[in-house]
Amino acid sequence: MSDFKKLLLEKIPKLKGKEKHLPSGFQRVGNIVILNLKPEVLNYAKEIADVILNEFPYIRSVFLKSGPVS
Repeated sequence: MSDFKKLLLEKIPKLKGKEKHLPSGFQRVGNIVILNLKPEVLNYAKEIADVILNEFPYIRSVFLKSGPVS
């Protein structure tokens, strides 16, 4: 299990049991994070974004990937 998944499980206890659906990391462009979430954890997008913003002070914005990047 990735350190990022462990962090999410520690900070958001209600994600327990959904480990296989959690992202193992994220894409970063400067101080922006692009997060790719599976449908099973999409309802937790705000909580996951809050964890990223609180734990990584150099991150200013978190965006949810909604389609392919070209």
